[in-house]
Amino acid sequence: MASASLFEAAKMFWLQELPLDIYRPLGSTFFIVIAKLTKGSLVFLRYVNAAFIVAAAALFSSVLHQQGANKERALAFYAIFQFSSSALMTAGWFANIFDAGCFFFLALATKFYSSKNYLAYGVAMVLAIYCKEAYVLSIPFFFLAIYQAKDTNIKAIASV
Repeated sequence: MASASLFEAAKMFWLQELPLDIYRPLGSTFFIVIAKLTKGSLVFLRYVNAAFIVAAAALFSSVLHQQGANKERALAFYAIFQFSSSALMTAGWFANIFDAGCFFFLALATKFYSSKNYLAYGVAMVLAIYCKEAYVLSIPFFFLAIYQAKDTNIKAIASV
């Protein structure tokens, strides 16, 4: 793995050429690309995790505000979320790139869902799926999106 190029390393994860029992190619690709570009800097991987968490919190807070919560409530959610134990643990350990990436894409999917951009919602969900199995927590929302989109013109969804 150390002597492989970025493309070769990513290919190993996407085509499951490594003897691993998990399939998390997007999170693994994030990990190997960042590790190779920074010469194995685990500190930089923590910064990437923190950036994913900050972005996810911002997306969730903006959805709250978009759905009618006042700015103070959305800001309180953002602050509480940022200092929660799970956010701090995810940002603090380099190996949580899988969790942080999945969570970011779930937050992005939530933002697209609330904007009624169902195609982008589906793409963000697929990206979350390729990060980690925790995406399963959002499956009820996926079926809700399909149900809500059934009365929508499919051509209108695809053109967004």
